Amino acid sequence: MGFVSADEKRRLAALGQYQILDTPPEPVFDDITRLAAWTCQAPVALVSLVASTRLWFKSRCGLEVEETPRDASFCAHAILGRELFVVPDTHEDPRFAGNPLVEEPPHVRFYAGAPLCTPEGYALGTLCVIDYRPRTLTSTQERSLVILSHQVSRELELRRSLHLLDRERERSDRLLRNILPAAIVSRLKSMPDAVIADSIPSATVVFADIVGFTRLVGELPPHEVVALLDGVFRRFDELATQHGLEKIKTIGDAYMAVAGVPEARPGHVEAAADLALDMLATSVLEHRLQLRVGLHTGPVVAGVIGAHKLSYDVWGDTVNVASRMESQGEPGCIQVSRAVHDALGDRFVLEEREPVAIKGKGAMTTYFLRGRR
Repeated sequence: MGFVSADEKRRLAALGQYQILDTPPEPVFDDITRLAAWTCQAPVALVSLVASTRLWFKSRCGLEVEETPRDASFCAHAILGRELFVVPDTHEDPRFAGNPLVEEPPHVRFYAGAPLCTPEGYALGTLCVIDYRPRTLTSTQERSLVILSHQVSRELELRRSLHLLDRERERSDRLLRNILPAAIVSRLKSMPDAVIADSIPSATVVFADIVGFTRLVGELPPHEVVALLDGVFRRFDELATQHGLEKIKTIGDAYMAVAGVPEARPGHVEAAADLALDMLATSVLEHRLQLRVGLHTGPVVAGVIGAHKLSYDVWGDTVNVASRMESQGEPGCIQVSRAVHDALGDRFVLEEREPVAIKGKGAMTTYFLRGRR
């Protein structure tokens, strides 16, 4: 590799943070190289970045090639210091005897490079000028080249800041999409101060509860309880996504999801029924647990509440009835309302029960969902 500093590994890591290697030309850098060439009366000016094995030119004025090998570069020497690096005559400097850029085209005879330093002190490359004859720079030209190199460094720093900002924004978006539906996130981003409150004319609510979980909490060590619940709910999340339902929340060992929110969709009752059947099967086959599951369909109100900890939730009589379908059901069964029964029709196997006393509703005709036909 030739000439390297003691902190080369950290320098290369710093260069990587700027995400600039092999990016397209940008006017802001091209303007600086043109100005450097004009100020120094040099045929070539470059914004060069020193990578591990090559010298890559972010901007070039008067030179066609986009990169050269690092071993033959002048800039690899220039970044070892923090001051302007000047070679008045390459033929008179033993460091560049036999250098292919000197002995062969383009036959470099003069070089001056100002290091491009990060706030942490790492030299990423140089703003340099090249000539094909021996010469020097005036003191004004030297100061101008250094000032222009500072401008390049500021532009690079702005680029890094914007990249880090974009990365943080993407991270925030991912976190937000983990707690809110994607459609709601888009609405919040386009209208940050808007109140998200929707009246949904038809949606299907699913409640699932682990039977005997309180007993398990008393019998198992805490880490096993958390691991068990995490494994079950992670699997339920996958199934909800697979069937197109929106997970609303978990409450203790209960899991709530809704089909048909935040956007209306056809077949939401069937999707909820399929999810309930898969949840029941998964809990037995993968976790050896029993569930009680309840479904009801009807209108709901949905919206976002909270300021610091946002939450998307649904409310209404439909939610209450679905909860009662679960709590007053039987272990290992999916209890559904007449409204769900009527919507599913003959596509599913449904078994009518004796009327069940539902709190706040009186006796209701309910059904056990046994499977698909």
